[in-house]
Amino acid sequence: MSEQPVATKAILYADGGFDLEKRIGGWGVHGYTYFDEEPKRGTGNPKAIPSDKGYIFEDNVGNKVTIAQYVDILGGGRDWGSNNEVEVIALIHALKWLKENPQITHVLIRSDSKFAIQGTTEWLEKWLKRNWMTPRGEPVKYRKTWEETKELYDGLMESMESLTINHVKGHSGDPGNSKADALATRGKVLGRNRDARIFTTVKEAQGYWKTASQCPRILQAPRWYFYTGDENHVREDGSHIYYVGCHGGKDKEDDLAGKPYADNFLGVVYVPEPEPVLEKLRVAAYDRDPLKHGKLVLGHLDAIFSPKTYQDLTEYGPTFLVSHKKRLDITDAKDNIIMTEQKPLGLGFRQVAMWESLSRHLDKVLGADSSHRITDLTDLLYEAQGKKQTLKLKPKYTQIVKYLDIDVEFNLEVSGDEPKPFIGNVRLIFGGDILTRNQLAAISEEVKSVKVVTWRESELVGRYATLVELTTGEIGLWARTEANLYYRQIG
Repeated sequence: MSEQPVATKAILYADGGFDLEKRIGGWGVHGYTYFDEEPKRGTGNPKAIPSDKGYIFEDNVGNKVTIAQYVDILGGGRDWGSNNEVEVIALIHALKWLKENPQITHVLIRSDSKFAIQGTTEWLEKWLKRNWMTPRGEPVKYRKTWEETKELYDGLMESMESLTINHVKGHSGDPGNSKADALATRGKVLGRNRDARIFTTVKEAQGYWKTASQCPRILQAPRWYFYTGDENHVREDGSHIYYVGCHGGKDKEDDLAGKPYADNFLGVVYVPEPEPVLEKLRVAAYDRDPLKHGKLVLGHLDAIFSPKTYQDLTEYGPTFLVSHKKRLDITDAKDNIIMTEQKPLGLGFRQVAMWESLSRHLDKVLGADSSHRITDLTDLLYEAQGKKQTLKLKPKYTQIVKYLDIDVEFNLEVSGDEPKPFIGNVRLIFGGDILTRNQLAAISEEVKSVKVVTWRESELVGRYATLVELTTGEIGLWARTEANLYYRQIG
């Protein structure tokens, strides 16, 4: 069996970031090793076309190459002198990686810092001749940093066949510089968190640019609700409970979760296995609650389930998240909200009461409680297609369809009395009383049933919710908790 060829050439992008006010810095190195061969397939990212001169972008055009592996390195720290010093530190770590990988003999390093480039390739020798003094007779700043740079650079210039450092325009959209900049931003989080670790990731070419959220579609909603003292989010059968939905003002009022808006919706979802990313965040919130007595936390699922963030949380947990000093609020490296604490709590108690009520109704349905009436919508929404008769959402349910007006069965008699069922017409809003059109389409191959559940609120009022059950074991109940009312007409 022949050995796989070893790539001996590499392109590296180095970048640093610095917060002058907080004296926090982060650095990142992104790059790839390659073979001088015309690629047989794309990279998976049409904007990231690798060449022997770096990614092809505007005036940077080289010969296309075949990627062997991608490399990402990042770190952060405190008390550095300036952004210039952090740029040099980024370059140092690119050089360190090369020293640790002696099979690489031809390298181009790209930096958006002319200070780091000129200091390394031009000024170092002059500073050394002047005993580390500038032409003005002043001591060279960051001498220890430059001494480390010189040692690495000189050693590699002797051992390598080719080592070049050139300039790339920063924040211009160049894929390599943008990637290194994103790594440096995450590095600043490490600095802020006083985390001295250096993260090095080497990945195969195939699939590198692919970021896909693997979260259950049944859980997708703008918000996830939980409180840190909840010891009942795992049921007796081992399934986990998640409360998802949205609330008021198009979700711009996180401190008002529980306020009675007609568009609020809430879903209580039971899943056989815990959702790993959400559980990491639940633990992070609990660990940061000093009293452990229970604080209402709102997870921003639109951010958490975004492919890149979800991938980071899967691989690193909350490592690259920023915690608020006084609240349980957590943001990502770019200040996107991941979780926020509802404060003041006030309305939060009402939110908890609503999800506990909806959960009790779901348990009663699963226990075949006769006071709840069921109307099956599965055949209304789906049709079997193909040889395998796989369910697909019916084509008539396009994005312009906003709701369903359907007849469902009610019984408003007191539990234990003789049922007197009747038919009432209700409106189900997609993305409120029922899952969104996209969710219904995405889960079509796993759908076991979609049903409307109704129950008594009073002698003249019934409530309704939508029950979705999947063949994979997930089951959930959704309702617009302030608008799922049916008023029975008498006479």
